[in-house]
Amino acid sequence: MMRVYSCVVSGSSALYLVDALRGWLPRDLDLYVPWRHFWAVVNHIIQRHNATIEFSRGQYYHCKGFSHLVRLRTPRGVIEVIRSMRETALYPICFFWSTLLMNYFSADAFCVAYPVLTFQRRGLYYSYNMHPKTKQALEKYTEARGFQLAESAREWGDMDLARNPGCLEEEFLCVQKTQFFGDQGCFNGRFDTEGEAHLATEGGGNALTAMWVFGGLPCGGDCLEGTEAKAEVAVVVM
Repeated sequence: MMRVYSCVVSGSSALYLVDALRGWLPRDLDLYVPWRHFWAVVNHIIQRHNATIEFSRGQYYHCKGFSHLVRLRTPRGVIEVIRSMRETALYPICFFWSTLLMNYFSADAFCVAYPVLTFQRRGLYYSYNMHPKTKQALEKYTEARGFQLAESAREWGDMDLARNPGCLEEEFLCVQKTQFFGDQGCFNGRFDTEGEAHLATEGGGNALTAMWVFGGLPCGGDCLEGTEAKAEVAVVVM
């Protein structure tokens, strides 16, 4: 189903997949779906997995990049199906409140957007106009799950940063620069037919992906003023 409808799993479930310590469990599975396939995916899960709808609502509180969410209860757990506002399921991920959660896996591949931090159980967060729900999530990941969060990578004195001081664009840690899923700053890989993971190789033609500027505090280079988060969809030669 995920391959047919170009869906991806992101959020806490994708983070759990790459978190080496795993002293916690995700409460549900977040399934992101391209705009046109949304109801087909919802109906598929209801019919094939004996699911019932717990609630269905449009965009709410602080979340950007998606237009509808349906929460489904299955015999094995909860699935939240999230409708992207674009024809790529990756678009809403660009607006996540922390880099820690900007990971996904599809039927065939996986991507960690900020591996330098994520594999150290660290992440950047965007504090501008933070919603109370986001503050609760921040406390959950830091206090209950043991992750470290900061507004700039320079807050961690033990990091070996190539340019100190200066812009962190070379480390793909400058929150003012444009990045995209699948670029050289990401940890990209593919699953083979037996479910084994492999690092992705270059090539493969054009791919519909999402580009973003995370936004937040400048890292010390030419970007002297902070910016808000933003995203766009583009076709990129991979």
